[in-house]
Parts: sequence; C-alpha cells; structure tokens
Amino acid sequence: MNDEFYVSRGIVCFCDILGYTSLLENNSMYSTVKIIVEQICEIKEEISCKISRFHKFSDSDRNIGRCFLKGKIKHLIVSDTIIFFFDMKDIEESKIERDFHTVPALITVQFILAFIREMFDRGLPLRGYVDYAEYCIFDHFFSGKVLADCHSESNKLDFSGVCMSKKCRDYLANGSNDQNFLHLLQSMIIEIEVPTKNGHEKRWLMNWKHDYTSDNSIQKTDIYDYVRKSFSLHGKTIGKGVDIKIGNTVQVIENQLKY
Repeated sequence: MNDEFYVSRGIVCFCDILGYTSLLENNSMYSTVKIIVEQICEIKEEISCKISRFHKFSDSDRNIGRCFLKGKIKHLIVSDTIIFFFDMKDIEESKIERDFHTVPALITVQFILAFIREMFDRGLPLRGYVDYAEYCIFDHFFSGKVLADCHSESNKLDFSGVCMSKKCRDYLANGSNDQNFLHLLQSMIIEIEVPTKNGHEKRWLMNWKHDYTSDNSIQKTDIYDYVRKSFSLHGKTIGKGVDIKIGNTVQVIENQLKY
C-alpha cells in the first residue's frame, strides 16, 4: 500500500467561493452543484486550450506546455473549496538544458490568473492563497500541511482575490534566468497592501489584470458595477458583510490596474 502513495512537491492553489451560502439559499442543491462543477470544468478546459497556444511560447515551449497541462495539473472540489495542484517534482529532478521550470512556472501563474478572472466573470468570485510545498494525493485522499496554511492565510483576506506566499514567489523567480519570464512575473505577482480582517497588510497579490488569455479588458470607469455583478449573479443576495467585500475588491482592482 505504501508504494502506491506518491509524495509530490509543487504549487498548491487553495480557493473558496465567496457567497456560497447565499448561492445555496437561492438555488436548489442540484442547480448549485451544476453551476459550480460545470463552470470549473469548462473554464479549466478553455484555459488549457488557450495557454497551449500562448503567443509568448516557441513551438518547443508549447510542446512542454501541453505535456504539463495534460499530466501535471490536478484539482479537487469540496463544497465551496477548490484546490489545484501543480506538480513540479519531476520537472525539478529532470536534467534539461533550459531553466528547469520556466515554461511550467509561467503556465502555472497564467492558469491561476485566468481561473480567478473567469470565475469572477461568471459570478463565482474567489478568495484564495497559493504556496509551494510537499503534498500527497492518493485516490480521493489528500494530505499536506500546505492545505492548512493556505486555508489560514486565505481566511485572513477580506476581498475577492488570490495571494501568494513569499516562499512560492521566490521559488518561481529563483528557478529561472529567462529575463522575459522574470519581467512577466514582476507584473503578474505584485507586492501591495490589501484589505484583511485586521486592516491593510502587505501581500504578494496575483494580478489578474495580466491574464493574457482574456480578450476583455477591465474599464476603470465601471469597476464597481463589474464587481457588484459578480457578487450578485445566480440569485445571490448582498448583505452588509458582502458590501464591505465588494468595496474592498473594487479598491484592490483599482490598485492592480496601476501595474
């Protein structure tokens, strides 16, 4: 049995869906599950197709990218929680001429950015955290301290968005000498103050302004309506606590647009 367990190492993205209780209260259980599962699977497939054709990749990069997208990205859905696993262990241990993880790292960051943006656009705003660590997946079993860490850090945030640990950000930056990648990384993951339940604190924020798979740009003049629409789609109601998150999310998006 022990031989069947696989301890991996990579990037873990933990997200929960904001407004999930209201979603359940205003839709049947079947409709809620259908909305979430269908959207996630559809978005994942669409993003994978777009990224595999990423214009910043060479033909050889695209081949590496397709293999990574096909075999190294897994996800779990538990109620309002979505967890993505980006397996980097084999890539780190393989001996290839190019920087060991430039393409997989760029795909990982771009995938998360695109997923956040697509879910938001479809009325399923996320709050989450990304870290780099060891973890174990076996059948329907998952184990790893990283999950508890990501849940704890995510729960501190008071807006819709996804932050990243400094350890994970450094891992991405230090594994590559590709200047184009490093330049992209500086705009895709930015260190800014964000709203938390303890006030404003500095975090590494995933900046989905730089989702290169999206054809829709965010207009500065309609950010409030754009955010409110996401929080109210699918019959969700907006109470006082949600209003605060909307205001905080507007503030974060306005800051993201400066980068």
